[in-house]
Amino acid sequence: MKTLIFGAGPIGRWIALGLHKAGKDVILLAGNETYDLIKNNGIVLVDGYTNEKRVAKVKVTDKLNPEDQYELIVF
Repeated sequence: MKTLIFGAGPIGRWIALGLHKAGKDVILLAGNETYDLIKNNGIVLVDGYTNEKRVAKVKVTDKLNPEDQYELIVF
């Protein structure tokens, strides 16, 4: 199932990271500097309690095209 995460704020990144780690086909919609940051470095999340750093290179886009098809969109 192809999933689009609409928005690359903290919650969107957390959801995308979890789906990616679970082996799902996920793409994150981000804009401006956030798009560049995720494209170059992937998603980087740090657990506030354990200081564990999670990094994943997920697919990211900065625009939607009319021919794009997703089975699930998370807002």
